Amino acid sequence: GGMGGGMGGGMGGGMGMQGGGAMGAGGANLAAAKAWKLFIGQLSYNFSEPDLFPFFSQFGNVLELVLLRAPDGRSKGCGFLIYSSQEEAEAAIAQANGQVLPNDVKARPLMVRYANVKQTAQ
Repeated sequence: GGMGGGMGGGMGGGMGMQGGGAMGAGGANLAAAKAWKLFIGQLSYNFSEPDLFPFFSQFGNVLELVLLRAPDGRSKGCGFLIYSSQEEAEAAIAQANGQVLPNDVKARPLMVRYANVKQTAQ
């Protein structure tokens, strides 16, 4: 025996203690970070925020992850994502856009793009 123990202590201490709410660190830098807010689409309807959080966390520090829901509470298959820096947002677009999430039964490629860029042509 004697294996294990001591792993994964001390993670995320003292992070974002000025408030909170939705999933992620949030806080004072959230307002500034809305400038590079991301839209995520083509999500499987059976995903919820905790399912997606670890995937998007590999590209950067996720401040906020919110799925859009119908009045009955079901996911609309899209949502918004805010990273703590624009570099992280760029990395997520570069690496996550077009990816298929491992546990998506429909295996649809993700759509990841800036939320508030005016799309001229559809």
